[in-house]
Amino acid sequence: MKYTEDYYKSINYTDYLSRYSKYLQTASEITTLLEKITLVKKESKILDFGCATGFLLEALSTLNYSNCHGYDISDWACKQATEKGSSILESAKGKFDLVFCLDVLEHMHDEQIVNFFNECQAECYVLRIPCSNDEGRSFVLGVSNKDKTHVNCRTKNQWFKFFDSVGDFLPIFLNTHTIYDSEGVLCCLLIKK
Repeated sequence: MKYTEDYYKSINYTDYLSRYSKYLQTASEITTLLEKITLVKKESKILDFGCATGFLLEALSTLNYSNCHGYDISDWACKQATEKGSSILESAKGKFDLVFCLDVLEHMHDEQIVNFFNECQAECYVLRIPCSNDEGRSFVLGVSNKDKTHVNCRTKNQWFKFFDSVGDFLPIFLNTHTIYDSEGVLCCLLIKK
C-alpha cells in the first residue's frame, strides 16, 4: 500500500489531518521531561522518523527547538510537511540527540528495523508501538489489526528482547497525559547506555 493522502484519511487515521494540537501537547510533555533529565536542549538535533505531514516537527518548532528534521517514506506526506516549512531529510542516516518513532515500527519488518537502529544513531528514542498480548498473533487494539500496513506484531516483552538484540538500551516506560503505556500500546524511552 502506498502512503498517499487516502491512507491518512482512513482506518485509524480518519482524523489525522486535524491532530496538530495533540502533537503540540505531546511535544511539550516529552521535551519538558527530557530537558529535566538533561537528554535534550533547545539546540539538540532531533529526528521525527515517520514524520508523516510534520505535525510533531511544527510543534517542536513552536516550542523553539531549532534543529529538527523529519523523515518519511510517503512522498505525499513529505510534500505536506515541506510546504509547512519543515526540514525533511532524504534518509534517516546519521547521529541525533533524540529520535521520535511514534507509530512507525509496526510498519517495518525486522531487517528494516535493525537497519534503522544501525544507521540512525541516537542517545534517546521515543517509541510508541501498538502491541500484542497473545504472543504476536494479533494486536490488542482492533484498529491496529485493520491496518494492512502493520506487519510487525509483538508483545512488549518481545519488543524489549528485540531491542536488546539491536543495541545496548535502557528501556523506560513513558506515561504522560497524551502519550502513555497501556495494555495495547508500548510507550517508552530507549536510552543508550
